[in-house]
Amino acid sequence: MLHLANLTSGLPNWLPDKPELFQQANPDSIPYLLLKQHRGYTKTNFYKDLHSVHLTAKPGSMPRHSNVAAQLLGFILETVYEQTLEALTARYITGPLGMTQTAYLMKPGPTMAKGYDAKGNPMPYMMLPDTRGSSGLSSTTADLIRYMRLQLSETNKAVSLTHQTTVSTLDDAIGLNWHIDRTAAGERQLWHTGGTFGFSSYLVLYPERQLGIVMLANESDPLTQNRLVAVAKQIAAHLGQAKK
Repeated sequence: MLHLANLTSGLPNWLPDKPELFQQANPDSIPYLLLKQHRGYTKTNFYKDLHSVHLTAKPGSMPRHSNVAAQLLGFILETVYEQTLEALTARYITGPLGMTQTAYLMKPGPTMAKGYDAKGNPMPYMMLPDTRGSSGLSSTTADLIRYMRLQLSETNKAVSLTHQTTVSTLDDAIGLNWHIDRTAAGERQLWHTGGTFGFSSYLVLYPERQLGIVMLANESDPLTQNRLVAVAKQIAAHLGQAKK
């Protein structure tokens, strides 16, 4: 469970795990190929394919992003609590925090931004039943600010638990899905990046300063997330100087 939450399980990024289908494909077509592969893909299909997975390393030893791990964790939570992931999210997070613009959607809402790739091509939305645990939650900056306020309240036992290092590697420390490190000045920093086709995001917390920054972009290319990180660092540095 710990390694599923931390994306350190060693499971593949997608099921079905068929990278050969994309090796010769035009990069612009890959999002559409993935969506086609997942239409009609059920939980039964997922578990069947999961049985064929062979880990190549001990969980925790080689961290790598895995949508499969997030999906599996979602299915486990639904089984344990006998509620849907949507209901659990509303009960424990979005409801108590008043995050009224955060939800699992099966079709884009009228105010939802359109995502684009590096060439300016519009990208499809990732809204499929089997991937809700890994990519189905849509939100806004206002709602994510509410979530950051929760995460900056480390007197909350659940929040404090997620900020404790549970997996350490040579170049990374991970709490419960949070990457934990320190700035050049020794300041504690918790962060995570994310994205789907045409969208990129970055959220970083500086608990001792009670500072949180969220960056959202409706464009995605190999450099987008690095640029969001760079902008967030500049904002944090500026606010630090202003405080002095």
